[in-house]
Amino acid sequence: MINLSKHVRFLVCAALLAVSAFAQTVQPPTAPPPTPPPSTTPTNQDNTPGTDVTVTPPRYSFGIRVEYFPERFFQTQYVNTNSTNPIQNSSYFGTSAGSKYTLGLTGEFLMTRRVSIGLDFFYHQEEYTQLDQIKSGLQDPNSSYDNRPLTSITQDTRANYYDIPIVARYYGLRSKAPRGLGWLSQTFLIGGGAYRHVSNIRTGTSTSLPDGSTSYNEIPVAPNNRNVLGLVGGVGYKVFEYGKFKAMGEVRYTRWFGYTFQGPAYESQKNQLEIGLSFSY
Repeated sequence: MINLSKHVRFLVCAALLAVSAFAQTVQPPTAPPPTPPPSTTPTNQDNTPGTDVTVTPPRYSFGIRVEYFPERFFQTQYVNTNSTNPIQNSSYFGTSAGSKYTLGLTGEFLMTRRVSIGLDFFYHQEEYTQLDQIKSGLQDPNSSYDNRPLTSITQDTRANYYDIPIVARYYGLRSKAPRGLGWLSQTFLIGGGAYRHVSNIRTGTSTSLPDGSTSYNEIPVAPNNRNVLGLVGGVGYKVFEYGKFKAMGEVRYTRWFGYTFQGPAYESQKNQLEIGLSFSY
């Protein structure tokens, strides 16, 4: 009996020693290392056309515009009139001159990501010339040529034009461009109004009388309207945009509500087409 008790005590002690050794060798599982917080360092993003990553464009931008006008600012023609009191025949010849290019200022305020308001300013000088040949009396039926007394009046007028278009641009087409028409994402619509002011009118009038005498004066002609309003519509395309710098091309049509100058052989354009390229920052 004593031997059995000794064997039991031996087995219990051996079991306790084995459990203690196992507890020292088995380590509890360790927690995974904490995940580092996401980096807050801003990354450079490219918003040039054709990339998917864009940055928020600046709300204000200013720059210059180069504008080209395919048509002259005056429509000219040849007109022949006759009167009976007094008896005379008048022939009017009109021509127009002036640069088709101008350089202006431009500014834009981005109201939302799709709508902006643009303000432009242009200055250009325009010119027209009208020749009036007046033949008085009746032509001699026995003469082989027109020997009626001839009076020639040449009027050359120049004036400064100041144009201020105010337009809204809609960039919403970029979110509706179907697959295969990626260029449509850089296209925008234009609509608004324009104000034109005419000043610094200079006129030179030369007169040649039938007796050979001549005269000259510089009395400026009176314009039909010094201030004219118009409606503007068109379409544009963002050529490129890098950071805050961008270039945009536009085609605009302006319908003016009145004539600045109008005469027998000339009148200012009411329908104006223009092509512009702007660089802004």
